[in-house]
Amino acid sequence: MKIGFVDYELDEFHANTYLRIIRAESLAKGFEVAGCTAMTSGGKQWAEENDVPFYDTVEAMNEGVDCFAVLAPSNPEMHLDMCEKVFPCGKPTFVDKTFAPDFETAKRIFELADEWNVPVSSSSALRYTGIQDHVQTVGGRSNVQHMVVFAPGGSVHEYVIHPLEIVVSCMGASVTGVSKRGQGEYVQLLIDYAGGKTATLNLYC
Repeated sequence: MKIGFVDYELDEFHANTYLRIIRAESLAKGFEVAGCTAMTSGGKQWAEENDVPFYDTVEAMNEGVDCFAVLAPSNPEMHLDMCEKVFPCGKPTFVDKTFAPDFETAKRIFELADEWNVPVSSSSALRYTGIQDHVQTVGGRSNVQHMVVFAPGGSVHEYVIHPLEIVVSCMGASVTGVSKRGQGEYVQLLIDYAGGKTATLNLYC
């Protein structure tokens, strides 16, 4: 399976980390990063330094890849524009977190995926941890009545997705209300669930 990276600026944490993990753990399973492109001029240098073929456009890269990874984790405002270039290729696409800057943009991205019949997914890495495994050992999410999650991050708007992934993957999406407390470096979310369940999310940046 040949993956094409589409990024705003390739020299960033996720591009470097995904490339390292794919090369270290997945190549034997048939995965490789077969191409990349970026919206800024530094992409070619990153590609050369990491021995990844660089393409000037998504269209040029399309024939050489089987699927796409839309990255730019710190620039979710660019994801719709990037998806508009990728989805017409009709190939499965992963869109990095933070998925979109607002609900309307997120909705438009999924509508665009439907228009082009493109399978699309997005996730925080914290959806797949030992916490979710433990929830299964105690009978699944139906037995989780309350969760308290603490998480660090660089900024609330970019990193709140990580603790939220833990809560939703362990308790589901039947949220009835959310209250926010705090500003700046410390933010707390109080989450109410149907059936009286609750979660408390503490994010410090």
